Amino acid sequence: MCQTEEKESISEALGIIKSWTPSWNPKFFMVDYSAAEIGAIEHQFPNATVYICDFHRIQAMTRWAKAKKNDLSAGEQEHFLKHMQKISYASTENKFHEAVQTLQKSSLYENEKLNDYVEKTWLSCAPRWAHAFRHQQALNVVNTNNGTEAMNKLFKYNYLPRSVDKSVYGRATTLVESFVPDSNQHYKQSNLMFSTAYRKYNENVPKFLHDRPPQFVKHCLKSRFAAAEYKSSDVMAVNFQKGKFNVKSQTSEGNKHLVDFSTPTCSCEVWRKTQSVQAFLCRFLSLQGMEL
Repeated sequence: MCQTEEKESISEALGIIKSWTPSWNPKFFMVDYSAAEIGAIEHQFPNATVYICDFHRIQAMTRWAKAKKNDLSAGEQEHFLKHMQKISYASTENKFHEAVQTLQKSSLYENEKLNDYVEKTWLSCAPRWAHAFRHQQALNVVNTNNGTEAMNKLFKYNYLPRSVDKSVYGRATTLVESFVPDSNQHYKQSNLMFSTAYRKYNENVPKFLHDRPPQFVKHCLKSRFAAAEYKSSDVMAVNFQKGKFNVKSQTSEGNKHLVDFSTPTCSCEVWRKTQSVQAFLCRFLSLQGMEL
C-alpha cells in the first residue's frame, strides 16, 4: 500500500519486501500498462523481464478504438482490433513483423491518430506484450494478472467494509487474519472437490488423470479422443529409432507437423501453447512405463 502510485514510492515498497525475503528474485513480472510500476520493478530487479498483462492490453486497445475522439467507424474498430490481435499472438518474430507490416500498409494507417497510437504506445514496447518475444517459460505460467486483480477487488469490497479499523495497521490485520486464511481454505476446498476423496471419477477418465486440475484433464482427454481419429497413413516415420515422426495437421489440410518423442516437442501451435502440460504428461507416462 503506497501513499502515491509513483515510481519512487512503488520502488521503495518493493525494496522493503525484498529486504524481508533476500532469496526472492523473480525472473518475470506481469503488470498493467503502468510506466511507474515497470520503472520501479526494473530498478529493484534489473535482471527481471516485465510483461504487460494480456487482459489489460486488450482492454486498453478496445477502449481506445471505441473512443469517439479517435474517429474510427464500427467497421474500422473491428479491423483495427483484429490486426492488433494477429500482431499480439504471432508465434514468431518474423510473423510479428509481417502482421505489423500488414497493418501499416492498410488504409487504417492513414488515420494519423491511429498511426501515432500504435507506433508510440505499443510498437515502442513490443517485447513487453507481443507473444513472439516472450520467454516460453513465462508463457507456460501466466499471461494475465486478472487473478490478482480479482483478489484485490474481493478484499476491497468484501473485507474492508467489515473492518472497523480503517488505518494501515487495521487493513494489514484484516488481510493477515481474515483474507489470507479464507483464501487458503477456499483453495483447499476447491482442490478437494476435484479429488477422488470427494467423488468417484467417470470410468472413461484414465487413472493417471485422477486428482489433476480439471483444465489439465479436459485437455488430455480431448487430445486423446482426437488422436483416435488418425489413421496409420497420417503418420510417417522420419527417424523411428529417435522417435521422430511427421504427423498430419488436424487444422491445416496438407500440412504436417514434426513430432519428436525424445525431447518431447512438436512443431504445432497447440504444443507451443500447452508445452508445460504436454511435457508433464509425457514425463509422467514414462515413469509409469507407459506410452502416449
